[in-house]
Amino acid sequence: MSAENRPATDRETPQVFQLADLPVTQIGDTYRMAAIPGDNVTVGMHWFQPDHPAWPAPHSHPYDQLAFVLQGSMRFTLGDDTRDVHGPAVVWIPAGLPHSADVIGDEPCFNLDVFGLVREDFARLFPAERVAT
Repeated sequence: MSAENRPATDRETPQVFQLADLPVTQIGDTYRMAAIPGDNVTVGMHWFQPDHPAWPAPHSHPYDQLAFVLQGSMRFTLGDDTRDVHGPAVVWIPAGLPHSADVIGDEPCFNLDVFGLVREDFARLFPAERVAT
């Protein structure tokens, strides 16, 4: 990870962030996301509208993922298994397992993904206060 994307490591001063104040990426009319790192964790926040198209394509990564469905419902494909998950619920996705998730139902969906590392591909979403300069 490049130095400018590493989380700030001021362990002396806790920080509070209002979700509405975090940098957000809006994708079309049906999806937006934000993310925040700790020193050794990344949390991705995802807001989906009911008509959001299938996303993401099946993929895997070398770290565990905890997918919290806090509002709405999602269909998870986990390897060869498919499960409908109605929030509030959490799905543990082991490292290396191919997976994807789609919004189902007719209500908005709010999903938090927790990863046990700082994800450089989410760095553009990190608040400036959490990025080393």
